[in-house]
Amino acid sequence: MFEFFTATISEDSVSAWELWLGDWIFYATALLLLLELIRYGIRKGLSWNLVGDAATNFSTLFAFIAITYLVLGLFYLGTYYHVHRYYTLVSIPTTAWSIGLCMVLADLAYYWEHRFTHRVGIAWATHSVHHSSPYFNISVAYRFGPLDGFFPLF
Repeated sequence: MFEFFTATISEDSVSAWELWLGDWIFYATALLLLLELIRYGIRKGLSWNLVGDAATNFSTLFAFIAITYLVLGLFYLGTYYHVHRYYTLVSIPTTAWSIGLCMVLADLAYYWEHRFTHRVGIAWATHSVHHSSPYFNISVAYRFGPLDGFFPLF
C-alpha cells in the first residue's frame, strides 16, 4: 500500500509532471478568466476597462517571465548549482513523500517571501503592482512588478 510513497521517482518523471501541471494550470486559469468575462458580459458589467486590465495583467506576466528567465535565470541556475555542488550535506531520494514535503516547504517559503514583500519598502514598491488592479478576477494572479522575480532567491 505504501510502496507508491517510498518508491524512487526518476527526475525525468518529476520534470514531466511539472511541465504538464504548469501548462494545465495556466490553461485552467485562462478558462476561468474567459468564464468570468462571459459572466460579466451576461450581467452587463463587462467593459473595455476590465478587458484592458486583464490584458495588462497578462502583459506584466510576460514581462515577468522575460526578466526572470532571461536575466535572473542564469543567476538562479548558477547559485543553485554552486550550492548543490559544494554545500550538499545529504542526498534525499525522490519519492512521493519527499515531493510532498518539498511542496509544503516551498509553500511555506513562498508565504514568508510574500510576507516580506508586504513588509519591506523596496519589495513592496515592486509587489504593489500586484495589488493595484481595480478589478478582482483570476488574471490579477498574473500581475507582477518588474522585480518580483528577484526576491524569491533569498
